[in-house]
Amino acid sequence: IAVAVISAVRKYKSEKAMSLKTGIEELTIELPKVDEKVKKTFDEMIQDIKATTRAQNIVFGKGDIEVSKDLKISVKGAQMPENKQ
Repeated sequence: IAVAVISAVRKYKSEKAMSLKTGIEELTIELPKVDEKVKKTFDEMIQDIKATTRAQNIVFGKGDIEVSKDLKISVKGAQMPENKQ
């Protein structure tokens, strides 16, 4: 699931002509059934997903971008990093 989420965020950024370094305020992940086992699995991967997608916050909820039959995401507040000179 983590690979699918990361790939979907990369695709989203690419389609919006954004740098992969663009930060995300909130990444929402929608799964048909979120139980304790799923939450535990995500807890183990959450830092990797945050670091790779540059998401400040990851939540479970309603997604609007279909990744697969059982997985959707939403990206909120994509922000370009400030240029360092």
